[in-house]
Amino acid sequence: MEAKNSDSLEPAQVPNTCQRLVTTPRGPYLVLVSWPLDWGSDGTPNHPDVGDVPLICIVDGNAYFFTATDVVRRMQFSFGKKAIILGVGYPITDAVFAPHRRAADLTPSATTEYPGNFTTRAGQPQSRTTHGEASDFHNILETCILPLVESELLPAVPLRRLPKALFGHSFGGLFTLYSLFTKPGLFDTYIAASPSIWWNDCSIVKEQGKQFLDAPAKPGSGSKPSLYLMYGSNEQAVARKPYESDEEYERRQRNASQRRMKSNALELADRIGTSDKLADVWLQEFEAEDHGSAAICALQRGLIRLLGE
Repeated sequence: MEAKNSDSLEPAQVPNTCQRLVTTPRGPYLVLVSWPLDWGSDGTPNHPDVGDVPLICIVDGNAYFFTATDVVRRMQFSFGKKAIILGVGYPITDAVFAPHRRAADLTPSATTEYPGNFTTRAGQPQSRTTHGEASDFHNILETCILPLVESELLPAVPLRRLPKALFGHSFGGLFTLYSLFTKPGLFDTYIAASPSIWWNDCSIVKEQGKQFLDAPAKPGSGSKPSLYLMYGSNEQAVARKPYESDEEYERRQRNASQRRMKSNALELADRIGTSDKLADVWLQEFEAEDHGSAAICALQRGLIRLLGE
């Protein structure tokens, strides 16, 4: 039988998803939401009691929203696990990252400024990039984006009472730690993938982390959050790529040595794991994965652990 072809192409459609361009004082954000496939196309649950279906918020949504949606939908098909995915990204169409905006949104302020010789992975200076505005972005997330999803995008879902998780990779992982240390009650689980703890001479540990650990427990503060901390083994022990020149390989080795991804993660886990501020700290290393590939490993592994292995 010969298939009949349409004369025109149509955009690919992903069921049970929506998006909204949200205008904020920090500029526009692209908000993407997906919900279980057995719910209505308008986001209405198929049963009055949605149980403990978590809302999983993902920064750098352009890069990870659809990956996360695919992961949880496969889990629903195989194991009956459900989740709502909220991706927070930017209105870009020519890339999956918006480097200048995410650099500002995802890095915390500090009492000292990072040296002006900060470079990109290609060794190019980023002197014109703004950093240190995580507090402002976190406020947008808390007071604008999350309420919008609850009141307008998924009004039939009792989001306020559902468990919530935050995922971020690299600068996004740094932002995840910032959220945990400064607003530990906003999410129940914090999934920090290859977090840039090295940023600004590890100020996230020396300042926000220290304040978090030193703060007295608040009466009636409720359940304690969990932290998932993950990285790839080749982030610090760099493996040479077949096409690299000696100069490129040596530069990556220097960067990896300075950023200490594995060492920083282990030291943070050891430091924070002995405190009484968290329900648990789960540390995971992905063998033979580098900074880029560890992101997807961490996203899938974190979601599997969150939803129940």
